Amino acid sequence: MQLIEGAGIHHYWDGDQRVGAAVQHFVAGLEAPAWDFWMIYRPGASWQNQAPEPDWWEHQLGALNRDFAGRRLDAERFARKAQELAAD
Repeated sequence: MQLIEGAGIHHYWDGDQRVGAAVQHFVAGLEAPAWDFWMIYRPGASWQNQAPEPDWWEHQLGALNRDFAGRRLDAERFARKAQELAAD
């Protein structure tokens, strides 16, 4: 798998689910920490005191497939969204 690289790109492994807990309400209103999800933020998004709302997110969670099938991870769409948001 090839990762997206660049100065503003960050990849994290969050074994303690701290980020998942901080963003779970943004990811389809989950009642548990979010996992297997990808988020895009516009440049300048700040995580100072709390997690900001992502500008776009996608998932690979079977539990979300019924209501959020349109947000199921699609690498090409995700890349297009990232490029669009970076250009804004």
